[in-house]
This record gives sequence, structure tokens and C-alpha cells, in this order.
Amino acid sequence: MRFSQAARLEALQRIQAFLDQHADVLGTTNRSTSRTTLDQAVTALDQFAADQNAAEQELTARMKLKHTLRDELRLQHLQPIAAIAKKKFAHTPLITDFRLPTKSTNDAPLVAAAIAMTDKAAQYSQTFIDQQLPADFIAQLRASVEALRQAIVGRGLLQSQLTTATQGVIPSCPSRGPMCTCSMPSW
Repeated sequence: MRFSQAARLEALQRIQAFLDQHADVLGTTNRSTSRTTLDQAVTALDQFAADQNAAEQELTARMKLKHTLRDELRLQHLQPIAAIAKKKFAHTPLITDFRLPTKSTNDAPLVAAAIAMTDKAAQYSQTFIDQQLPADFIAQLRASVEALRQAIVGRGLLQSQLTTATQGVIPSCPSRGPMCTCSMPSW
């Protein structure tokens, strides 16, 4: 929750507290539709803020998982294949197919390179097995690629949830829309 959003929510909560404290002086104000609308707005904003916070925490956890899976894919699966290919296929044009993607390679190109390397390595699997890679190294590599793909997709879904929760907290102006910066309250 941005500072300005939190400040607005706190202001609304202070208004509620004031109305509660001075109910005897304010008469029927606390039973009015305006008060009901205020309470509903505060409840909704509290829920959006909680959803936003939960999505941010989950997004951070998913980002760490994605980075772990990227490193695992590159270092535990692709790097040994690239090293063996460099040694065994050094004098053939096949070597270009087995280059290790750099650490800074974006997610989609990393997944594409891993799939291409998997397909090419499968054609020469016995050479890699002879060089001490596990007999199921292709299955392990495919599983690692799929785990990374799922982490990327999961992160994207969480980003959508975070955006939705954030938009719920942003006040909307009835005359100018949700991004209006005028001082008119959204309730």
C-alpha cells in the first residue's frame, strides 16, 4: 500500500473513531446511509490492503523460487551439458547448439534455450551418459524447465492479483475515473 493510500485509509478510520466517540452529540448521524457507506468503504479498503499485502509477500516468495529454479536449470542441468558438448563436439558445428545461456538471459529466452538444448542433447544422449550424466538427465532437464515455466506463470498470476488489489485501494473520482488526483473522496 502506498503512503498516500495508507494515509487516506487512516483518515477514514479516524473519521469512524470520531463518529463513534461523539455518537451522543451527533444524534442520528451514525445511523445514516452516509455512515453505512463509510463503514463499507473502510471495510473494503482494509480487505484490498490485506489482499495487496498478501500478494506482495507471495510475489516476493515466488520471485525467490523463480531465481532458485533459474540457477538450478542453468548450473545443474545446462552447464554440464554445455561443458561435455564443448569437450566432445569441439570440432563440429554442433557446439553452437550447446551454449550455456548467460545468467542475465531473460526468462522466456532461457526457457527456449533450455528446450532447444534438451532436444539437441536427446539426440546425443548416449555421449552425455558416457560422460557420467545420469541416464535420466533428459527427463530431469525437462522437469527443471517445466518447474521454471510454472514459476514464471505463477508469478504472472500473482502480479495480476497484486494489480487488482492495488487498483481496489486507489480512490476513484466519480467524475474523472480511478486515477483522478482531485481531493474528492471516493465514497
